[in-house]
Amino acid sequence: EKVKILETLEEKWNDIDNKAKNYEIKHQESQQTLNHIRSGVESIFRRIGCTVHDLPNGSGNTISEANMMHFLAAIEQRTNELLRVYDVLREGEDEFETTRPTRAASSVANLQVNKLPSTVEDYSDDEDDDDEDDQRPFTVEELKAKTRLKTKRAAAKNKMGKVRN
Repeated sequence: EKVKILETLEEKWNDIDNKAKNYEIKHQESQQTLNHIRSGVESIFRRIGCTVHDLPNGSGNTISEANMMHFLAAIEQRTNELLRVYDVLREGEDEFETTRPTRAASSVANLQVNKLPSTVEDYSDDEDDDDEDDQRPFTVEELKAKTRLKTKRAAAKNKMGKVRN
């Protein structure tokens, strides 16, 4: 009878030992996942220009489980600031478009703009523009000048086409 009790106790011990090993493996996997998340949060935090000064006092300089939400809140705040700046810049560019989409609220879904190819006649010249070699972004004034030039060219081609007909 003592032998049976000893065998059942050993079985229970083995089951508990196997469960402990499984939990240890799960714990290691969770720690590894958490470390990946920490490095990702830190990377995003640095890339978008956040600093330790953007965090509440007492948050610390490194990311831990306890302060990760503070880092994520700072990332969210900075991202919202960047989206507002982007939205303002896009509104400035929209002045040059003939049709302007209405924006109900400033959200990520409303910021995505899909530009489809035009189905109207192509008025572009076959001439090589000097501006194509320029690798920097255009200023607002350069964009205005380029738009005016293309509009004048298109109007001139339309007039030439009407005169021929």
